[in-house]
Amino acid sequence: MPVSGKLKALIVCETLSGSTRLVAEEIGKGIGKGLDVEIIEVSKAPAQLDASVALLVIGGAPQAFGSTRPTADRPVPTPDSGLRTWLGGLTGTANLAAAAFDTRPMHSRRLPGSAANGVSILLGKRGYTLAATPHSFWLKDAAENLAIGEAARARRWGDELNGALTKLRNPAPARYRPKAGHSG
Repeated sequence: MPVSGKLKALIVCETLSGSTRLVAEEIGKGIGKGLDVEIIEVSKAPAQLDASVALLVIGGAPQAFGSTRPTADRPVPTPDSGLRTWLGGLTGTANLAAAAFDTRPMHSRRLPGSAANGVSILLGKRGYTLAATPHSFWLKDAAENLAIGEAARARRWGDELNGALTKLRNPAPARYRPKAGHSG
């Protein structure tokens, strides 16, 4: 939960084993240098964003190409569940900055497709301003443990998101370009 009345970043994630949540927490540490951060599971995410949300970050678990294994207590989400459904019904998002990430098994590096790319496309269609390119964070094994260095990389990406949001909110003044024949 936010600790003050300042603007916040809302990180909404869908996680199967907890690895996506861990990445979200690391991203939040980077973003948290400039904004309050709230991390929430998609099943508990609000249907409408309040005015204090300056940045929306969406993170998804590995789902493509059967990379997740369904079990009785952990079914694989379908394209019509979770993040896509939530994002499709979300309101209160005019001109909001956003970004997307996913977690993927290292063995899928050569496979096409990414949950983060798909979410970024949906964000763009919904009118969000993308603050960064989609990012994938790598899992080292079938137990979906983060690969070495990925937590630090997620924190750095959070720093980058914070910087990108600052630039979006406070653009640099346009450079003066003299017109032909103008003496100043």
